[in-house]
Order: sequence, then structure tokens, then C-alpha cells
Amino acid sequence: MASQLFIGLMSGTSLDGVDVALVTFNHLQQPQLLKTHFVDYSADLRTQILALQHPTDNELEKTALIGNTLAHLYAKNDYNNLIITERGHASQENPRAKRPEK
Repeated sequence: MASQLFIGLMSGTSLDGVDVALVTFNHLQQPQLLKTHFVDYSADLRTQILALQHPTDNELEKTALIGNTLAHLYAKNDYNNLIITERGHASQENPRAKRPEK
């Protein structure tokens, strides 16, 4: 069976940007980290995220707008430097995939 590659995105509590990881899983389903990448947040975006810590009249709207900004940032970023091809296999990603609700 051809190996599958997965790209994961995560923003931590430092709010400095998003960490990206390219992983695969071995035959025992143990993850193997292949490459990493970091995308900086702009100072303006970081300020907007930090402002959500203080209650306002429209914090839900601001949260939604920041969520949209982050989604666009993740989707438009060039992750080609992470892509590893092996024997003609290329990684697949779907930035529009529906995520489970928390």
C-alpha cells in the first residue's frame, strides 16, 4: 500500500503564527514527522486575536472574522516546500474539508 501524507496546522498560545507538520504513519500506525514549516502572523492579526481576551459588544462577530482571516491565511500559504513525492506519489490536502465541531 502506498504511504499517505498528512499536513497538520496548529496555532499555539504564543500567537506568533501557525506551525505546519507533514507526517506519515508507519505500518504500526505510529506517526513519523517528515518536515515542518512555520507561518508568521502579522502584528495586526496578533493584536486582533489578543483583543478577544477582553469582553466587547461584538466579540462573536470579531471571533468569526478572525476565524475567516486564519482560514484564508492557511489556505493561501504555499506549502509546496513540505511536499515530498516518492515513486510518483504526491501528498493530498483539502483545505476546504469540513472540520468536526468542538
